Amino acid sequence: MINTIKTGAFRWLDIVLPTSQELEELAQTYALPSHYVNACLDPEHLPRFQVMEGGGTYVMLRQYMPDAEAEADTIREMTQKIAIFYGENFLITIHRKPQQLLDEFFQRTAQNANISVAQTIEAIVNFCVQSYELPIEQASDQLEDYEEMIILKKPSSLMIQRLFYIKRRMNLIKRLLSFTHEIALQLPDLTPQDKRHEPVHLVEKLSFRTEQVLEMANSLMNLHLALESHRTNEVMRVLTLFSVFFMPITFIAGVYGMNFSYMPELQHKWGYPIALLGMLATGVGLFVWFKRKGWLR
Repeated sequence: MINTIKTGAFRWLDIVLPTSQELEELAQTYALPSHYVNACLDPEHLPRFQVMEGGGTYVMLRQYMPDAEAEADTIREMTQKIAIFYGENFLITIHRKPQQLLDEFFQRTAQNANISVAQTIEAIVNFCVQSYELPIEQASDQLEDYEEMIILKKPSSLMIQRLFYIKRRMNLIKRLLSFTHEIALQLPDLTPQDKRHEPVHLVEKLSFRTEQVLEMANSLMNLHLALESHRTNEVMRVLTLFSVFFMPITFIAGVYGMNFSYMPELQHKWGYPIALLGMLATGVGLFVWFKRKGWLR
């Protein structure tokens, strides 16, 4: 589907889910290099800014999909691309799915004859960058909940799996924002002057926030591993204490269980009670000693 508007300054073609034939006709009409046009179909294409030979500029952006699943952690599962070709008097946007905000920009541009190509591109870049703000804040809120669960409760394996996915998503968003930052730095100068660097500042702000969320995710992963190690050590400590308690008792029982002929204690009237008392005294002595050492908590 191809939508076209003509303003006083340029013509804008917004193409949704183009066919190969439509892309070929587009390349011929606007003298676009075919390899750049064909790159629009690459689902793994990373953000890119490239001045094309023969004039014109090619920009590839990635927008975070609001309906991405919680387990999504690849570029295809999390984002969709918007390819942009522009020159002095034309602007072409290509994407696979209809996008409400992009349609709003399209209609707004149709009603404003004074808007320029550069201002429209800035609005599209801001739109793509702002799409990452919601998943970043959602991840931050989830991590705060997980922090409480890790410290005060025993975390489930599902929660640890979700923590892993959050970390993967934030790493990918950080990478995409890094590429988008390079694009924002190369955007044409815009007016008014005070908004010229707005896309750059927005990308830097979200990149910093992503770094914070990543650090928190890494800290929670390390905290979980440390607590699991602590719980394992506690179990080993209890098992060690039990083994220490029963080692001397087992030794006494083993000695008198040999049942040799020349063992006077076996023939003694009070031999059995004395052995039991000896075991009990040994256990009590060990308990008192451990208690004084602070090993029993």
